[in-house]
Amino acid sequence: EGKTGVFLADTSAMKALFIPVACGIIEGDICEILNPPLSGYVVTLGQHLLEDGNGIRLPENVKEKNT
Repeated sequence: EGKTGVFLADTSAMKALFIPVACGIIEGDICEILNPPLSGYVVTLGQHLLEDGNGIRLPENVKEKNT
């Protein structure tokens, strides 16, 4: 929808959550995130296929860290 943002992995619900962000310096395909502060896992593979609330699968080593 033309918004700039990232998908965070909601590891308890196993869903991708779209978080709108404000960018600072942009160099090529790298963007400095000014706001909001982010914590957790950011989806970095297949994000172009996602919509807010879509179900996701996580690698086994990520699942182990969250239990």
